[in-house]
Amino acid sequence: MFMYAAHKRSWLTVGFIFLNMAILGLVQSARGPVLPFMQTEYGLSYSRLAFLITICSVGMLLGVLVGGRICERFGYRKGLLLVTAIMFVSLWALQLHSGFAFLVINFFFVYLALGWIDIALNALGSRIFITKTAILMSVTHFFFGVGSAAGSQYAGLMLAQNISWRLIFMSVLILYTVSLALFFFVKFPDIQPKEQTDNASSLNLIRDVRVWLCFGMIGLCVMFEFGIANWLVIYLRDSHHMNPSASASYLSLYFVLFSIGRLFGGLIAEKLGYLKTLFICILSSATLFFLGIMTGNALLFSGVGLFSSVFFPLFLSIVVKEFKEDAPAVINVIIPLNSVLFMTSSIVLGILMERIGVQIGFYVLGSFLLIAPAFLFLLKKKFVHKV
Repeated sequence: MFMYAAHKRSWLTVGFIFLNMAILGLVQSARGPVLPFMQTEYGLSYSRLAFLITICSVGMLLGVLVGGRICERFGYRKGLLLVTAIMFVSLWALQLHSGFAFLVINFFFVYLALGWIDIALNALGSRIFITKTAILMSVTHFFFGVGSAAGSQYAGLMLAQNISWRLIFMSVLILYTVSLALFFFVKFPDIQPKEQTDNASSLNLIRDVRVWLCFGMIGLCVMFEFGIANWLVIYLRDSHHMNPSASASYLSLYFVLFSIGRLFGGLIAEKLGYLKTLFICILSSATLFFLGIMTGNALLFSGVGLFSSVFFPLFLSIVVKEFKEDAPAVINVIIPLNSVLFMTSSIVLGILMERIGVQIGFYVLGSFLLIAPAFLFLLKKKFVHKV
């Protein structure tokens, strides 16, 4: 069993985090394979599809902003119980056949809940994973990868059997029922009352150039990572003329390798160093991605998952090591900003794909990874602690 936390919390707390990270990955990855079916059912253009993705991003941003504050103020137990109830209602409501506007509203609340859960689990992990941070954060996000691989493959198989995409999301409620049952046994860390100096402390963080460099670096990486999850199935359909089931298999393989990378990425990072490992993985991801576009070999896109898997857990590990007790506050600043950045990129990519083609849109997506190393070099000069 992992050694974690200053307060020696129950192993069940770790299991609760792992389970909910897996569910988080499952719900997010299922969207990629079902998007073409939504596009057909509602007759959506690329720009309207991008609008749906953008609304999801808005919901996730609001979830991050609201969820982090609620969990810090009222405790993780109450905060996570409330958001699980919101997720239950939102997933169930997807079964109601209605117009596109109703679909958008439903997905807004689904992703609001996902953002809320995401920030809560990451902030919770930053509180209890004190030693071997990169390893424990990587294992935590390994379960996100497991859920992502299962979600995309499950969605692809169900869609191939002509199962409604609505039932795919509905079935996730079984897993959330298990999560709800765990609330009666899980121990959560105590939340200390906030002092009046918090506002000044938050202002200091916003003025800290390290925070903005971290935001730029992880923002570019996350835009790339989520861009693949959202657009790969559509790209393979339009550029390689694959059916959604076959293209979903490549996305599923991406998440399988993504899971493997998250499982072992932390071990490698502890040996090589966090920043060095991140730099290597960014360059490797960019190389495979552009080779995939130029050669037409879809397996290269799947291979990107092995390296892109470390982006977010290593970012969290770097923040914990560098900012120490301010890590949760830094995470609560950067993740909402990332949501805005991703939301903007989704709109831009949708417009580009509709007006000048999916191929050019994918080149733009890959360009994010060509800029990210510049932020890493600047971070290395600004950091106080060795990471």
